[in-house]
Amino acid sequence: SDVVRVFISVKYKQYWPNLRFHISGREIYFAGPEKDIDECSIILGNLVMWRIPNSVMESATLFRDHRTKEGNFRDSHFVPPQLLDKLFIDRAKGYDNTGQVTVWGLAEQIKPLSRHIDEVLPQMWLTRKTVLLTEKQSMFLSGPHGWRAMFPQFEDQVAYSFSNSYDSVEIVGDSESVSQIENTLEKFTTEIWTVFQFPPGKEKVYWNFRLSEKVKKEFPRTLFDDSSRSVCGFKSDVNSIEKLLTNQVTKGSKMFMTERDVWNITLETLKI
Repeated sequence: SDVVRVFISVKYKQYWPNLRFHISGREIYFAGPEKDIDECSIILGNLVMWRIPNSVMESATLFRDHRTKEGNFRDSHFVPPQLLDKLFIDRAKGYDNTGQVTVWGLAEQIKPLSRHIDEVLPQMWLTRKTVLLTEKQSMFLSGPHGWRAMFPQFEDQVAYSFSNSYDSVEIVGDSESVSQIENTLEKFTTEIWTVFQFPPGKEKVYWNFRLSEKVKKEFPRTLFDDSSRSVCGFKSDVNSIEKLLTNQVTKGSKMFMTERDVWNITLETLKI
């Protein structure tokens, strides 16, 4: 299974773009440059795993992938790329989804990385903050209209990760940037974010809104919660949806529904 982690990693193609492989039973056949075959074979034959400690920060924060201002991809804000050469990063998105990051590679290649995390990181005087969130707020912030849309200017400066239970986000970086993000998130959670609960007995009305392509297009910053029959997101968007619900009968839903949506409405649905 450790070997499989290497082959399914995007790093494999980055390290050895001209190396092809075929697995038959317990044997692996390579085709490509001899140098690449030898190097890959040595790593596979001596592969070890190191679980990144959650000391200076959560391992998921330390290995927050991002783009630099120059457009280059980076695996970490605080670990130099040269320390990660020929190493394979597992961000724990597999079976248990614990968020715990592990690194795979040769022991002699992992040792410098370990020294950097244990000795260098504590001396970088990084600011570490945790902001409490609801599950839906975390889901929104981790989506396409969330964190990267709200804080593009901090993409290359501040690392972050959401807790496994989605009840908080950890922020790490220079003190000024972290403080700005913390203040913005506080305003977001207390002033901008809101939740609207659909009235009892209006389940079909909820699903008409929930499945409306027009609603999805006009209010992409909203999240629907099927278990509670509610919609949450930016207050301006949620308030607009609430007004549409109030005026659904009198205005014939022309403002937000497509022809396909209208055909899906039943007479019982329109009983407000």
